Amino acid sequence: VLETLRHKDTHGSSRMLPHPYIFDVEHWNSHYPTVPRLVRCVNFFDMDCTHGVWRRSMLKAKDPFAYGESVRLFANYMRYAKGKGPLAEAQFRNPVDLAILQGALRPHPDIRSLMDRVLRQATNGSDYWTLHPRVEPDMQQHPMCRTLKVTNLTDIFNMLERAFPTPPAPLLFLPINRPSLEEDAKIRKNSKGKKKTNWSASHNLQVLNHAVAHGLWNGTVRVFELGSSILNGTKYENTPSTIGAMMNFEFALQSKVFVGTPVSSWSVDVTASRFYRGVKQNKNFQYLPQGIQPW
Repeated sequence: VLETLRHKDTHGSSRMLPHPYIFDVEHWNSHYPTVPRLVRCVNFFDMDCTHGVWRRSMLKAKDPFAYGESVRLFANYMRYAKGKGPLAEAQFRNPVDLAILQGALRPHPDIRSLMDRVLRQATNGSDYWTLHPRVEPDMQQHPMCRTLKVTNLTDIFNMLERAFPTPPAPLLFLPINRPSLEEDAKIRKNSKGKKKTNWSASHNLQVLNHAVAHGLWNGTVRVFELGSSILNGTKYENTPSTIGAMMNFEFALQSKVFVGTPVSSWSVDVTASRFYRGVKQNKNFQYLPQGIQPW
């Protein structure tokens, strides 16, 4: 039931966003019965649509099917990610999961229209490729997969120029959390009880600014970002995190070549979606401490 589906604009406004505000429900429903059909609430369901409450215990509701509370839902999702639990199936991949990777879940038509306009302005119709440099401070601090991480932007750019002596496109798109770098790169007094300057973030920010200003490959490849500021003046400007991330994801899907990191779920999801939409391995790469390899 659409009224029960909401998404939090985490790291942005923290607002709860209705599902139809973000996603193309008609397109999703065109994939039924492979995916569950999304419907508006009507009062003969187990939910009182007028007051937005369940007529019986949510866990006992049968029409529409209600799947637990947020904590229980997340726990079962974690089990599903390991191929276990009530959502997992015997097949190699859940058909709903596969349908999503192939494009059943896509942004609202208004968002896609905005994306087309922004992309035309940013590229002027030229080909572009995408590098996802996951070097933000939170990734530096994350304890997992240390042996797979590359957190120095200079190293990543050097790898890129060595792996692609002839760039695959004249424009390089960088989806990156610039505000996070800028915040941690601020010069702070090294006094007790105060946050220290993150010199790694400071370095990466300087390298990023130089690349955007002067390009890469001796200036022959222009580097561009599409942060949440592209939403200014639109109806989505007050929900920058969710919509900005969605747009960056779609831009990465459409790029000629994608280079990401296996330690980022965002990179992994982009690569999986590109693969299942027909963009095979020779267009998807990963950067590792030993260099860039086909994904």
